[in-house]
Amino acid sequence: MASAKMEFQGRTLEIEQERVEVSTALPQPDPKWTYTDHAGHQHAYGTSGSVTDRYPTLVLRESEPYWCSDCQDEHTDTWLECPLCGEKITPGTYIDTSPKYLPGLTSYLIDGQPVSKEEGDALFAQMRAEREQEQRARTLKDAKARAQHAEQAMREEGLPDEQIQRVVNRMVYGTPEGEQS
Repeated sequence: MASAKMEFQGRTLEIEQERVEVSTALPQPDPKWTYTDHAGHQHAYGTSGSVTDRYPTLVLRESEPYWCSDCQDEHTDTWLECPLCGEKITPGTYIDTSPKYLPGLTSYLIDGQPVSKEEGDALFAQMRAEREQEQRARTLKDAKARAQHAEQAMREEGLPDEQIQRVVNRMVYGTPEGEQS
């Protein structure tokens, strides 16, 4: 389980998220797979998604229905083949048993009490906005301090006030006109 705990204006927001393991030992399509069939046609893995997306140079074929006496049901078989020469192609696969996780249930607590996702998200958004505002204020303060040193150096060089003001405005506000509303 992953968790985060944040303090804001005397309130504590805790977010806990379960991780769900989705590992498998089953064969998976190999994105590095390439193959040249007997007629010289090149085939390769495309993109993830449907079979036709994964293998864009192949077509999916299906057999006529047949009766299975073992399970007493009708079945069809499917396979991939080259549409140009008709060769049946079995794309490459690989097995990856390393653990993989997806996000699971997320819980929100404010001051130790369970709350809805909306309430948790609202406090989190408020915290983020406050922190961004504090960061902008620090950045502006630092820019003004650098501009003050630059202004002093330019005055010592005897540059005209108008030119100094344009440079200072650009350093602090990003434009020669100064603060934008």
